[in-house]
Amino acid sequence: MAAIGFRCRPEPWNGTGTPSGRRCAKLVFAPPAGARTCNVRLREHGGPNSRYALLFRDCLRADAAARDASGAFKRRLAVTRTEPRSAAGSGAPPSPGSRSTRRGSPSPGWSSGGGTVR
Repeated sequence: MAAIGFRCRPEPWNGTGTPSGRRCAKLVFAPPAGARTCNVRLREHGGPNSRYALLFRDCLRADAAARDASGAFKRRLAVTRTEPRSAAGSGAPPSPGSRSTRRGSPSPGWSSGGGTVR
């Protein structure tokens, strides 16, 4: 990531995630200075947090109401949050991913075991 200008975020929350109460390796990188604001998250291949992220993505793709609620939450957060990100944690919205988890793999051909995710 450093070779293309991204830098590992220094905040204390970076390094692990805790989906379903289990600690999992995760690194968050920020873009090069002056680039469009974003975060790139890297998770251990096959770990529960990588599966969770894909389930969350697929839920938002499949469920317009969940997608709209998540977007509205992020917009409210962007307007109202005054403390630095390190004080507020990740700022993640309430998760529709847990609903997807109960349904199993949300999209045909989905696999956390490698290969191309569609």
